Amino acid sequence: MLFFIIVTGNVCISQTHKRNQKLFEKATQAYRTGQFNQAIQIAEEVISQDSSFTNAYLFLADIYAEIDSTSLEIKYLRSASRHDIRNRAHIKYRLGEAYFSIGDYAKAQVAYDECIKIRGATSNLKALATRMVEQCDFAINAEKNPKATNVKALISDINTPYNEYWPSKTVDGTQLVFTRLVPDSLRGNRMQEDFYIADFSKGEWGSVRPIVEINTPENEGAQSLSADGKLLFFSACNRQDGFGSCDIYVSVLKQGKWQMPVNAGYGLNSRKWESQPSLSPNSDYLYFSSNREGGFGNKDIWRIKINGFNEHGLPVWGQVENLGDSINTSGVETSPFIHFNNETLYFSSDGWLGMGKSDIFYSMLKEDKTWTKPINIGYPINTKNNENGFIVDAGGTIAFFSSERDRRKGMDIYSAQLTENSKTTPVTYVKGIIIDSESKQALVGSVEITNLTDQKNGSFSKESGASGEFLVCLPLGENYAFNITKKGYLFYSQSLHLDSLYSSVQPMNLKIELVPVKSGSRLVMRNLYFETDSFRLLEESFPELEKLYDLMVQNPTIRVEIGGHTDNVGSEKYNKLLSEKRAREVKTYLADKGINAERIETKGYGITLPIDTNDTPEGRALNRRTEITVL
Repeated sequence: MLFFIIVTGNVCISQTHKRNQKLFEKATQAYRTGQFNQAIQIAEEVISQDSSFTNAYLFLADIYAEIDSTSLEIKYLRSASRHDIRNRAHIKYRLGEAYFSIGDYAKAQVAYDECIKIRGATSNLKALATRMVEQCDFAINAEKNPKATNVKALISDINTPYNEYWPSKTVDGTQLVFTRLVPDSLRGNRMQEDFYIADFSKGEWGSVRPIVEINTPENEGAQSLSADGKLLFFSACNRQDGFGSCDIYVSVLKQGKWQMPVNAGYGLNSRKWESQPSLSPNSDYLYFSSNREGGFGNKDIWRIKINGFNEHGLPVWGQVENLGDSINTSGVETSPFIHFNNETLYFSSDGWLGMGKSDIFYSMLKEDKTWTKPINIGYPINTKNNENGFIVDAGGTIAFFSSERDRRKGMDIYSAQLTENSKTTPVTYVKGIIIDSESKQALVGSVEITNLTDQKNGSFSKESGASGEFLVCLPLGENYAFNITKKGYLFYSQSLHLDSLYSSVQPMNLKIELVPVKSGSRLVMRNLYFETDSFRLLEESFPELEKLYDLMVQNPTIRVEIGGHTDNVGSEKYNKLLSEKRAREVKTYLADKGINAERIETKGYGITLPIDTNDTPEGRALNRRTEITVL
């Protein structure tokens, strides 16, 4: 350290008595050998004999900064400022840094302002001080306008005298995985990182247990748990199978046991530093921090496309991309978390206006796939300390993060209630298993979601696991067509109306029985939409009609009947005619795309075959349907 000794030493020492000069040299030598108490004692002796010996004040300020005694650092910086006119601008800037580090933003702002006004301050120093005045302005206003309440440390089973950080949760909130820094008794109590997990049930966290299948005597940390809890990505450094200094690894949960972690592979990992992964809710992207080439600063936020998973359940990597200068700065961006709504990105940065060393920010994914300018998550989540590992629950209201705000306890995991202006879009999820309707055996099928509210930006597909299980996250406020397809089977069709942000939507747990394509098989198409009292198809119907078209193409020998059904609103005659016209409209769509019309029969059943009551809006909606029967 000793920054000011190097800058001002020759001038000040040349003006002091030889004895004080020798004493001061003795103090600096004691400092270099780690004898801080002796160095302090000698420097104070120098000051007692010559109160204008500026270097001794700066020397003491440096030492107290290094041993984290900021109040004494400030004391000696103030004394140096009174005696050293030549370097007063630098001293004022340093004084601003000291006040800022303890969160005294008003006094820091005064010191930075004084630095700017001093004649002789360099343009570079003035620019730095001007930016810090902005930081102070932001921090003062942030404390006056908190964006979270009820900030509290999690229970003692999770937080201990050791450091705990990097929380990650499943979308249903039933599991929490975090990193803990613990001593290794077999290696002289050397501190190293391990993973721990806790289950949430009946409103409280259960006992914490180590993930023994993954933990080693070396460090494992900065993990990301998939929404369904079946994948764990994490960071590890200097391993024999590594590509760079730190790489990202992955483990798969099978039959309740975590499998041996493997390096997640080249493309994601490089010869540089890759760490702090965050898996998108439907496993289509992995976000991470890296100092690889092509970035904007020290460390940047990147993401890589996941083009499905191989037979071992491991990701197949696609293209990697930097998130751009709307996210990344010339500073350090780390700790990404992509929310379950797949559009809100949280991350840690020291490059944007903040309250301390590193703050939490969030940005929204726009329709053109770029990101909005980051917004500081605000006080009291962000403080003068480092905050990282920030995540938000599926409801968009409860945050979890790690912070060292209580220095006596070290790094702990906290929760907070976000205020209305800092909440994000909540999500629900669909969880299920796919089986054969006859054999009841599990099937691997394609789960396809189409956002009917915004078809250009909200559609994706993923395969179920080998056991037929799947989980997909769906942001509220949109309507979706939900389909499951598998060759040789009729596709499954469901309609999900989540267009009210304020509706209480419960997660769906489905057991889906796919019906083999054979004579008599029947399919209800839930995502065909017609204009009111009309047979004209709405645009939202086209994704589902494409599924029917694909079914006819994949099974060129089958013939089908398209049956139209209505509720009982209106006369029986009117409904029968309307249902016939709607069935014929579907046939016309298929014929126009090249399906032989002779393979398609149509029939309008009107109100004659209800599958639910017509006494409720929900029942009438189910009765208004189009059915496909294999002939």
